[in-house]
Amino acid sequence: MNKRLVGVAVVAAIAAAAIAFYIGWHPHIPEDATIERDVPAPSWGPLTLTFPIFSLSVRWISDRAFATEDSAPSREASLAPDAGHRLPT
Repeated sequence: MNKRLVGVAVVAAIAAAAIAFYIGWHPHIPEDATIERDVPAPSWGPLTLTFPIFSLSVRWISDRAFATEDSAPSREASLAPDAGHRLPT
């Protein structure tokens, strides 16, 4: 067992607990309000054009990651004709 790695893990756990305790007891943190105000302040310009790409890729990944065998259509169902989707004649 690496003692230095264990020490880093313990320090990180104490820091995470301290931050969680601070947030739990201080629901309004002035620094958080400043960051929340500063994020939409700059002009993001053409970078905003990439946001739909990221949201679609996250949706695509999550659809496949959380799909179960029951929710996925079977091969037979995808090949069978569907009377409900016929075009009117």
